[in-house]
Amino acid sequence: MTKLSIILANYNHSAFLPECLDSILSQSFQDFELIVIDDASTDHSVSLIKKYQKIHPQIKLLQNAKNLGPVHTYNRGMEEAKGEYLAFCAADDLLFPDFFSEGTDLLDQYPKIGMSVSDPAFFKNKRPYKHHVKRLLLINKPIAFEGKALVKLFRQTPLWIHSHGTLYRKSCANEYGLLNPKLKWLTDWHFNHVIAINHGIVYSPKARASFRQLENSYSSRCIRKNNEEIFNYLVKDPFINKNKTAALLLHIKMPMLIYILKRPQYWTFLPAMFEKALRMIFIKCFKKARYNYEY
Repeated sequence: MTKLSIILANYNHSAFLPECLDSILSQSFQDFELIVIDDASTDHSVSLIKKYQKIHPQIKLLQNAKNLGPVHTYNRGMEEAKGEYLAFCAADDLLFPDFFSEGTDLLDQYPKIGMSVSDPAFFKNKRPYKHHVKRLLLINKPIAFEGKALVKLFRQTPLWIHSHGTLYRKSCANEYGLLNPKLKWLTDWHFNHVIAINHGIVYSPKARASFRQLENSYSSRCIRKNNEEIFNYLVKDPFINKNKTAALLLHIKMPMLIYILKRPQYWTFLPAMFEKALRMIFIKCFKKARYNYEY
């Protein structure tokens, strides 16, 4: 059985694909299948992927007949994945060399934990790249947390579960089906926190991957739109309501807070959100340097 399935979604990112593929294929851990799904690109992405495929047989290329968008594309990859663990990559991400080796080691070490997570990092699309890292917890070695402990940590610290530096135990992910298309740009955020609170995480205080900041990225385009339909769904979602004290909705920041303030029927979310907001303001004012670094 393959240890790790990497799902890489691509749409018209031929300019970034070589860097991304090289950062995956040069990993110190090599027991993986790389499922590359092209979402009906109109550039030369497919021919580029096929060139890599000739040299690296662990690449499996799938092509959508028409453009489906990232949610359906990643779902197709999840259905194809054969590995014990999963990783999701965007075609403009960069992975650091020991991402897979450390992530798989930690999931092996904690067989009941659902995810191996790390600090998020990002870089601007300008050379030389500088990777800006956001510390989530001020600890100096990997540590595992059960779901009940995470509810409090989500409310009291900057901790949140991003996708680009995370490995998933496939058996845990499968319990919750596929990514929910109704949540669009927030679908992986919701998926991640469901798995985390139900199965726990092992957190490593380092960045394992970095995402490229682009003005016209999928998430950037979605954030600029009217997201009322998504917010309507979230405030009625059973998981979000069951875990109100985790203040998860504050991860969506001001748009979500304004939405709730305008609707008194949802004010029960506010106490935990206000507590978290005050704690984050304190960190930003007095501890910012300890939670941010770059290299």
